[in-house]
Order: sequence, then structure tokens, then C-alpha cells
Amino acid sequence: MRLLVLTTDVRHVVLGGGVAQLGTELLVAVQDALREQAKVSAFLGSLKLAERVSLAPTHVPVAAVGAAVLGRRS
Repeated sequence: MRLLVLTTDVRHVVLGGGVAQLGTELLVAVQDALREQAKVSAFLGSLKLAERVSLAPTHVPVAAVGAAVLGRRS
């Protein structure tokens, strides 16, 4: 996730699909890992990566919605 944000400068990272079904436990683990990395790098700390991560609602078919958005742009 860190590499994704560093290379594309996205404002939000949404964990969805099957991964999101792991719920808050996954979100907390990802955020904790990002906070640990930020402790050793002022640069990473300034990006506030942990604050950019959220979970997609499990009832929202994010893959289908994303595909529809991409198809609409083509």
C-alpha cells in the first residue's frame, strides 16, 4: 500500500472485496504497520498514510462498480 501511495499519490486507499470481509482487524493491522513505518521516517510520517486507509462496506460490490466507472470513461 505504501508503494501505491508513493507512486500514484492517491488520497484514499479503500480495501474492498474479499479482503474487506476480514473487517476492522485487517484495517487496524494495516494502519498499525503504516504508523510503525512512519515512526522511522519523517517523510513517511508527513504523508499520514494510515489515515488514508479505509474499508469498503462489505455489501458494496466494489469490483463491479470500479469496472463500470472504467468502462464509462472509455
